[in-house]
This record gives sequence, structure tokens and C-alpha cells, in this order.
Amino acid sequence: MESQDKAEEVGAFFDLELVKPASCEPSTDLVEPLTHDERDIVSKLREILADACANSQLAFVYRGENKNKSKKIYGTHEWNCELLERLFCVGSKAKVYTDEIDASVGQNRGYLQSVNDVSSETFHFIFDQISSILNQKQSHKVVLRFVQESSNDQFVQFFQAPSNLGKFLAVLEQGISPNELEKIRDYYLYLLHTFGRKGANNRSFLVSTSRKRDVARDFTNDRGIIIVYLVPEPVEEDGISRETIANFKKRYKHTPLPLYSDNFFPEQDEVAIKGALFPQFILGIEDIGKKYFLVNPHLFRQLNQSSLGYVPICGLRIDQTRFEDVLVNTSYRGFVSRRLTSRYSDSFFV
Repeated sequence: MESQDKAEEVGAFFDLELVKPASCEPSTDLVEPLTHDERDIVSKLREILADACANSQLAFVYRGENKNKSKKIYGTHEWNCELLERLFCVGSKAKVYTDEIDASVGQNRGYLQSVNDVSSETFHFIFDQISSILNQKQSHKVVLRFVQESSNDQFVQFFQAPSNLGKFLAVLEQGISPNELEKIRDYYLYLLHTFGRKGANNRSFLVSTSRKRDVARDFTNDRGIIIVYLVPEPVEEDGISRETIANFKKRYKHTPLPLYSDNFFPEQDEVAIKGALFPQFILGIEDIGKKYFLVNPHLFRQLNQSSLGYVPICGLRIDQTRFEDVLVNTSYRGFVSRRLTSRYSDSFFV
């Protein structure tokens, strides 16, 4: 039944009016209808995605965005074809890569210096942030709910004692591989990330999405957008979800690591994508006010329809030869890339 629900979910946004970005020149229109051939391509892809979801090979996640915020990020004064071109070229990156914070932050802050940073300074920061949240005198109601959850008792007691910092860092120095340290870091960082701005202080390398469209809708307004993103299963290779947390706790239950059971807002069913929503996995954008679904135009630039079968695994083929030229015209001050081995790298620039 669950697989059937996943497959049926694929139709929700495809049932809206389907459009694509209009050419910036000479057209003055923002979008234009799909041609007959393009509709055939979408119909074929819809079948492929539905099968992939039904077979647990693919997950759909959603991110709500405000158009005014998007205009600032992509360096335009209007919601126009130039903005759409930039969005579908560079994707939507974690807040740490924007100029909302110091452009040199990646080099100078001492912790979370890169997407791969597993230094003691980073784990020190994580400990201090969790400890601060759990020790608030006037706790937010979601913190109280978290603290009162019996399965979190040992975790809460551990982090409420600042003197446990040394124990925490000592556990992480016991010959753990960098790859495992990243998974441990992301387990704790996910908790901070779900707490919002006061959790990771805009230093998170994660991008918030949800498995629930309605949750994404709550994070924007009646004139906002919802980015529809494809995540190949297992999700753990691209981000952190509630399932990731449950699996992590099972794996590390016999270790000295303090473990929690769920995030601060479990009802949001958050999937925190690592680094960025990469353009090749952005299926399109639902415009809430206009009531249409803006298909990623790169879908219609594939070599042939037979290549559509690889979309659930590899995403869309995108020519990014102009990536750096486009990026410098946005507010992004850094970028992240992902290898097929699920290893990430990033770079900041001034």
C-alpha cells in the first residue's frame, strides 16, 4: 500500500498546468506551454518516476521558497526568465554558501570550515549548541517535548552537563575513520538544523526539504514556489532523514555516543539534503499563485527518450559549462559538488 501511495504521489504536480521557461530573448513572457512532443516526454518520465517510487528506488521531497528571497539569491530585481535560468543552472545551495554571512566564513570561523570538516572544533561547536538549547531556562515547547521524551533521557542528561564536552570529544578520537566521523557529525548537525536559525547558526551545510508537500507549502506564501526534488534511494547517500536517524541509533546503540530518537519537529518529516539541491535533480517548480508546474527545461535537452530511464539514478543531463559565469551573478559565495561515490567537496570565494 505504501508503494502505491508513493507512485500515486508522482501525479500531484504533473496534474497542474505544465509549462517551461520562455526564452529570455526576444520573448517577454516568463513561461510558455509545452509542445506536443514535450508533453510526450513528460508523460514518459512520469511513468518512469512512478515505477521508481513504487519500487523504493526514488523519493520525492519538497522545498517551499519565497519569491522575494529567490530574487535576492539569484541576483535579479524581478521574478523573470534570467532568474529561472540561473536557478536551473546552479540549483539551490545551503545557506552557508550565500553572502548572508561573511564570504570568508568558510576559512575563518574555526569550525564547519567545509562540507567535510570533522575537526574537534566542529564537534566542540556541535556540543555547545546542543547543550545551549537543552539548558535554556525558558525552553521552546518543542524543546520541552524533546526533553520529556523518555527515549532521549540519556542524551539530554549528557548534553545538559557542559563538563561532558571532554568525554564527547574523547569518544570521537578513538580511531574512527573520516567517513564515519562525517556520518556522526551529520547525525548531530541534523538535530541542530531542524531547530532552525538558533540551532546551527546558519552554518549548516544542509538544505531543508520535506517528504510532505503541505509542509513545504507552510514555509512559503500564496505567491511562493515549491521546488520538487528527486532523491535516489537510499536517501542516506544524499541527505539525512528521520529514517537515517533511526538507523544510526540502531548501529551505534552499543557505543558511548549519546543518542537521540527523533528531531525537534518530527511532524515536518524533514529530509535535510547535503550541500545543495543540485540542478540535475530538480524536477521543476510549482508556482502556487499561478497554479502551474514549471518543468526543468533541461528535461527536453536529453539525448533521446531512452536516456529518461537513467533520471531516477543520475538526474538530468545538464550542460554546466557556464556554471561559474552564472554563479558569480548570484549571491552565492561558494559551491559544493558531489561525486558518484557520495563524497562531497566545496569551495568558498570572495
